[in-house]
Amino acid sequence: MNHPLKDIHIVVTRDPDQSGNLIGKLTELGGKVHSFPTIKIHPPDDWTNCDKALGQIEKYHWIIFTSVNGVRYFMNRARHHRIKYFGASIAAVGKKTADELTEYGITANLIPSSYSAEGLLERFGTMDIRDQMILIPTSDRSGEDLPSGLKKMGASVEKITCYQTGNPDPEETDTAVNALLQQKMDCFTFYSPSAFRSLMEILDKKQLKELLSGETALAAIGPATARIIRKNGYEVRIQPEKSLDESMIEAIVSYFKKMN
Repeated sequence: MNHPLKDIHIVVTRDPDQSGNLIGKLTELGGKVHSFPTIKIHPPDDWTNCDKALGQIEKYHWIIFTSVNGVRYFMNRARHHRIKYFGASIAAVGKKTADELTEYGITANLIPSSYSAEGLLERFGTMDIRDQMILIPTSDRSGEDLPSGLKKMGASVEKITCYQTGNPDPEETDTAVNALLQQKMDCFTFYSPSAFRSLMEILDKKQLKELLSGETALAAIGPATARIIRKNGYEVRIQPEKSLDESMIEAIVSYFKKMN
């Protein structure tokens, strides 16, 4: 079997429950994969806004899901309230989010060709959504690009928190960071702006300098993640065309083939 990533050390900052496919494929290709989840996902401290939205779910014209986690937490809360039917049209940011919706018996009416907030805005820009009510169940750290863009198109947008993201337990991260510092890392992968922001909070300046040195390639899924990385003064060397594990793997392989 071909091993284009032989002896390449790759850090996956996503939750292990959601990165099994990525880790498995990178390992098959010869990569030395290090799991270092930089965010911890949990239910919101307060369900009030989510419950309010569910209580008047019939008023929304669209519900937009921007992540797998958004689907899981919102749909499980809907089940908690025994809500089985949404009259609204459903939009999913990408294939994985749409696939997760099918686990709850829902088919997405809209999936953009570009799996990102920008892709969603491009699709909605071809439609007349003036005065339509749009619900976005998301995390407490989600960006404002999507709701802001929809509002500019004349829509009434409600963004609600249905899950929260925080930093992992310090003891766990200290152990993981010490392990990473024992070996030069060739690549860090980031699947969300929150993942990178949390890394910046977890590591001190010396650790950041050692782990994110000039030779370390940073890989970002989606333009929002890439923007946050660049905003903090780092170069994004790997950015797949689509927000899929397969595209990320192809982009990583392509980058290191050029480097060797």
